[in-house]
Amino acid sequence: MVLSLAACSSPPRDPRKFNVLMIALDACRADAIHAYGFERETTPELDALARHPDTTVFRRHYVQASWTKPSTASLFTGRYVSSHGVYLGVSLQTYRNAEGAEMTVANHALSDDAETLAERLAAHGFETFAIMMNHHLAPVFGLAQGFGTVVPFQVKSGGDSVRAVRALDFVRAQRGRFFGYVHLHGCHFPFPYWRRDGEYMTRYAFPYDEAARRQSGVDFIRPKVRQDIADGTLHLTPEDVRFLHLVYEAQLRRADDVAIGPLLRGLRDLGVFDDTLIVVTADHGEELYDHAGYGHGHALWEELLHVPFIVKFPHGRRPAQLGPEVTHLSRAIDVLPSLLSLVELPVDAGLQGADIFGGVFPRLVIAEMAPVREVEGWAGHRRAFLDERYKVIETDGGPLLFDLALDPGERTNVASDHPEIVARLVTNGRAEIDRAAGGPPMAREVKEALSPDAAANLRELGYLEGQ
Repeated sequence: MVLSLAACSSPPRDPRKFNVLMIALDACRADAIHAYGFERETTPELDALARHPDTTVFRRHYVQASWTKPSTASLFTGRYVSSHGVYLGVSLQTYRNAEGAEMTVANHALSDDAETLAERLAAHGFETFAIMMNHHLAPVFGLAQGFGTVVPFQVKSGGDSVRAVRALDFVRAQRGRFFGYVHLHGCHFPFPYWRRDGEYMTRYAFPYDEAARRQSGVDFIRPKVRQDIADGTLHLTPEDVRFLHLVYEAQLRRADDVAIGPLLRGLRDLGVFDDTLIVVTADHGEELYDHAGYGHGHALWEELLHVPFIVKFPHGRRPAQLGPEVTHLSRAIDVLPSLLSLVELPVDAGLQGADIFGGVFPRLVIAEMAPVREVEGWAGHRRAFLDERYKVIETDGGPLLFDLALDPGERTNVASDHPEIVARLVTNGRAEIDRAAGGPPMAREVKEALSPDAAANLRELGYLEGQ
């Protein structure tokens, strides 16, 4: 009888066949997440995933740029910003002057010759889909190539809760194994009332008159405050900064509640949770006046580059060389080769990342700004190089060196005390960039008509003032 039942049962699943779902929380810095040591419970759903027995939390994960387009291009291609060349976007100043009118602007797009993670997986039988919330990831910029189905940014889309539902609809419709990329609004400024978790705001409230401060120009609901801070015409008080952190945390708490939780529960309800490798990360962090700045894309501080990277492997498939957490360095450019290796696909020599899932960790992290700053008067950062302990930032005014073991907040520049460390990091970093140079160009310039819908999306994201 037992033999008869065994003969009639379905064949065992191929353990090499599993799905991949990548979730990007826009602008979410690692140090605001409870699983990364933040004292408040900002992310109970994500924390539960981090505690799962098949999960590894990479505690020192870094992106290669501090804003969406170049960072995502590095994630999808496994290359440094200076290698893929996709760094040009429309400046905040241009957005401010646009006033919602249609205009034509120069922009960078990923070349069709570039081979993305989605293209590689699609070529080997994965059904692919992407849900984007950001105009910087619009198909015209090439970052959607390889995805069989793309839901681009949508004006008044309903937010992250709707994106979670759409993602589960795609999962439900897949006939084979899938690779899905879901880019959530996450922690991105500005911080309107409806994106804040009300219970969280009430629990951690303190005496602060938001209405009065908005009247005086400290308005975290509208984008103008970002430019005023960058211009040096607005300075925040300690109470303003405390409130800014609170609304940021409340927005993260809401994203965790309305998107991360439903996505994870939905995967379980559909019976694919165990057979899916789930990656939760961010495209960059957010400065919350940590260094007298606000937003992202303007500098290379830790709060902009250090992001979460939580990986739930398929059931029983966490690599033996990985434990519940990894404290070695890891980078966004490591994701592509690591995933290819895990699904047993070729990893070509042109990729610049390491197989961190295989236990190979980089000794150096590189992050880069655009060659020319688009908004004058900001930090003047060019490149950052960091190892297990030290970080140097090349700036217009000379190098900054920080001992991250003793000074994780980057408050004290010790470059003059340790010129040999500066020289070592800069020499090694520049040599790494030089080795990565060459090959066919991966970026192309496009002339984009900034349509009313695109302007509305940029307005929703806080890049364009007006209603």
